[in-house]
Amino acid sequence: MNKFLFMGRIASDPTRLKSADGADVIRFSFAVSRGKKIEGQPDADFFKVIAFRKVAESLIRFDVGKGTKLLLDGEIRNNNYLDKQGVKHYENEFVINKFEFAESKKSREAVEQPASVAEVAPAEDEDDFPF
Repeated sequence: MNKFLFMGRIASDPTRLKSADGADVIRFSFAVSRGKKIEGQPDADFFKVIAFRKVAESLIRFDVGKGTKLLLDGEIRNNNYLDKQGVKHYENEFVINKFEFAESKKSREAVEQPASVAEVAPAEDEDDFPF
């Protein structure tokens, strides 16, 4: 079985391409937060992801961009190649088969433009609470 499941955010503006047969292709970098922070280590891992045809069309239609939080489901493909100098390069691509938004558009906009919050004075004594 070849499968990945990522929860994270788009880390770079998606690049829209067309395949040889004219189908939509979308590429972007995807950041997945590491669960445990270790001093001196990165807080996230970054993956090159790609979507083809209907998945790419959906990403275009929903106008996803840098910072969008998604749940990605897909498969890993080797993209190994020889360059012009004959050096072999090893690379993995993460091909998206399905995606879901991991937060609402409203909550994403709230982070970008926080609403004003009324200040509430702290209670002097625990007995001042109405419950």
